[in-house]
Amino acid sequence: MTIARDLDTPAVLIDIPTMLRNIESLQSYCDGHGINFRPHIKTHKSPEIARIQREAGAVGIACQKLGEVEVFLDAGFDDIQLPFNIVGPHKTARLAALTKRGRITVSADHSDVLDGLEAAAADAGVRIRVMPDLETEIERTGASPEGVVARAPPNLASPPRELAGRVKFDRACRKRLSA
Repeated sequence: MTIARDLDTPAVLIDIPTMLRNIESLQSYCDGHGINFRPHIKTHKSPEIARIQREAGAVGIACQKLGEVEVFLDAGFDDIQLPFNIVGPHKTARLAALTKRGRITVSADHSDVLDGLEAAAADAGVRIRVMPDLETEIERTGASPEGVVARAPPNLASPPRELAGRVKFDRACRKRLSA
């Protein structure tokens, strides 16, 4: 048996019973509030842990990079959200190819991003699911709800694009929309 003091650092140590309780607790909360939980794998980057989350009731996973999407597609995951703008012909072509292997939804906050996705989808003969990336109170990324609404009809009308799911506006966005 290895003792913690004998491990070379850095080393990842996981208390499995605590992890399982945490997964069950969060999933139970989401289920009780009607939330479709989609954990982001950047905290663990482990297909094994993601499987446990999915078995507990998660509807899918979220990845941050195309390389992570590839790893999780290879591990049998087929419903992946990529909440990040994919920009540039090399990356959009790679994304389009990956959509042939599973259901992947990406975010976009600008018409230039959508144009790149549309070109890649047309070249590959696929549909790319797009979810609008809206700005929130923390003002990190995203377009204003007004901007998304203004751009939505022309940007989502062509066949390679598909609007994914419903968008929940935060308080600041709701306030601006109701003003």
